[in-house]
Amino acid sequence: MNITNINNYLETIYFSNLVLYIQKNNINDEIISKYFYDIKKNNNIISKSLSDSDIIQSSENNNIYENLYKKSWSKLNIVHKIIKIKEFINTLNIEIEEEKNNLINTLIQFIKNKKVKNNDDIKYDEINGKIITLTNLQFNNNKYYINKY
Repeated sequence: MNITNINNYLETIYFSNLVLYIQKNNINDEIISKYFYDIKKNNNIISKSLSDSDIIQSSENNNIYENLYKKSWSKLNIVHKIIKIKEFINTLNIEIEEEKNNLINTLIQFIKNKKVKNNDDIKYDEINGKIITLTNLQFNNNKYYINKY
């Protein structure tokens, strides 16, 4: 799922909830039109200021994102753990894309179920913000397997 699809999905949910809220609270059309006019006006101001500045991808912004991952594994947010798992699996030499995706999905489920949570399960470099090894990930017969969890 790419960012555009996620954004469209979130907008759909937002507007569906907005319609339900309007119906539930009997809000009249005048308030709604004023609200959307304000949104459009603010959106134009934001897009104009963004197009005027070419310094969006500064090194300061990159450092902020890099520092998010320079914590111990147990202190990382679940979203950041999933990102690091994906990065690690993508560095492995797995030629079949389906196997790679299955491995990623399995590990994501283990993270969500808190089965991969401590230093016994994963070796994580806090200084560089990278996974070194997954202790239960085994390579056998040209395939990667998860030994136990």
